[in-house]
Amino acid sequence: TATCSFDVTVTGLAPDITCPNAITVNNDQGQCGAIVTYAATETTAIPPSVITYDINPGSFFNVGTTTVTATATNPVGSDQCSFTVTVVDNEKPDAMCKDITIQLSSAGSASITTADVDNGSTDNCGISGMTVSPSSFGCANVGNNTVTLTVTDIHNNVGTCTAVVTVEDNVAPIAICQDVTVQLGTSGTGTITANDVDNGSNDACGIASMTLNNSSFDCADIQSTCDKNALDFPGTADEVRIGNLGNVQDWTIEFWFKTVGNINYQNLFHTQALQGNNGVRLELSSNYPAGHLYYFINGGGHTVVPLSGTLTSGVWHHLAIVGDKTNNSTKAYLDGVLVTNDVHTNWPASFSDFTIARGFSASAERDFNGSIDEFRIWNVARTQAEILAAMNMPLSGSETNLAHYYPMNEGSGTLVADQAGNKDGQLLNANASTAWVEGPAPVNPCNIVTLTVTDNNGNSNTCTANVTVEDNVNPTAICQNITVQLDANGNASITAAQVNNGSYDNCGIASLAVSPSSFGCSNVGGNTTTLTVTDVNGNVNTCTATISLQDNVMPVALCQDI
Repeated sequence: TATCSFDVTVTGLAPDITCPNAITVNNDQGQCGAIVTYAATETTAIPPSVITYDINPGSFFNVGTTTVTATATNPVGSDQCSFTVTVVDNEKPDAMCKDITIQLSSAGSASITTADVDNGSTDNCGISGMTVSPSSFGCANVGNNTVTLTVTDIHNNVGTCTAVVTVEDNVAPIAICQDVTVQLGTSGTGTITANDVDNGSNDACGIASMTLNNSSFDCADIQSTCDKNALDFPGTADEVRIGNLGNVQDWTIEFWFKTVGNINYQNLFHTQALQGNNGVRLELSSNYPAGHLYYFINGGGHTVVPLSGTLTSGVWHHLAIVGDKTNNSTKAYLDGVLVTNDVHTNWPASFSDFTIARGFSASAERDFNGSIDEFRIWNVARTQAEILAAMNMPLSGSETNLAHYYPMNEGSGTLVADQAGNKDGQLLNANASTAWVEGPAPVNPCNIVTLTVTDNNGNSNTCTANVTVEDNVNPTAICQNITVQLDANGNASITAAQVNNGSYDNCGIASLAVSPSSFGCSNVGGNTTTLTVTDVNGNVNTCTATISLQDNVMPVALCQDI
């Protein structure tokens, strides 16, 4: 056997790969990128090559440029090439708007931000910023306004939407009043205008109108005094301390009051301060149905006054408590209406340490929170008719059976004067500069007018002013000449009515007087007399008349025989 060997040489060609040109595509809808397919080619390799990619065709490419490398491989060798895939974001943001309503400030302006009108705007790649235009509004924009929200994404694509911004002006104007004085004319009337009362009322969006509830006045509106004051108690130990008012039999205590907010064991008045249920104590309570009153008399238990649904916070009410010891009964009247009538037999001998508004215990919750005015103490059990007749008017202080009267009209300081007796009260623990407020209209002997200020957008506000009505017009004095006869004694007299010839006054004549009014023999002939006419408001005028004095009485002739 023989053997031999030889070489076999196998030859071929290495790959020569060709990549596609750079690829640029837009993003897929709603995606921050795109699925891109592609293929490199290689046709010369022997044996044929296998092509692989570092990023396979059909992959998802983010927005931007990505380099892809393709490799062709066969047993002879390998070859590579690279190309770029660029995904462009050309999708606009989805701008979504919502309509809104905004309020102008007291300065008449308002502004919005993009967040106010944006309703969830989105973008496939992300939002870089938003703007809204216009974003500032004023009085001229009250109503509906169209604004544009501009949404820009991170690739500077822009989307927009519009919203309706409803601008409202709900700010009431500032109403500022001043007291005024009006002079009655010769007809006994006088008028004022809203401009007379206005003291600089203003509104950021402008005032459309000002009106008065009363602009005409006459003689009946002339007052000598005007009391607009009451005392305000904040519920923090403020009080009017009066002291010992002495022994009592029958009595009536009445006043006006106004509560603030919730009622929780608040004393309106009591005797024997800070000593429990002795004496007389009247208290607002929340322990019983809200808004009720109850009172203690001499520790004899309490009487509940049913006021539910009647006692309104922030509203002035009149209350009268009547202690009729003679008939062993107590009665309570709210706003003149009898609300309770109870039998009572345990009576205090005196009103000691009388206090208004302070709690009967050291607990602050017992102190009254609200306003009180026209506090009156009578030494008689007044009837309902008597209470109704006087509750809506101020008193003079000299009324029969009126023991103590605190009209609370000082307006400043700490003195609370008793205008019927000699027991002035002292305002304690209070800020005297803020404690005096405006009292209830029913007992306000003033010409209070209300100025209503309305702005250009229909908002209104009011303020009040006192109108002082004055009559400075003198009466018209008219005289007539008269002739008067001396009597048998040589005397004569006249009255003002004889000389008066129809004198008149715009508000009425109070009195007529004539001087001189008596004459004698020495005045025979012409005499000048003066008629003085005084009107009801103290204005005076005069005129003169000639009194022709005649002596037509025959002498008495007396003879005697001689």
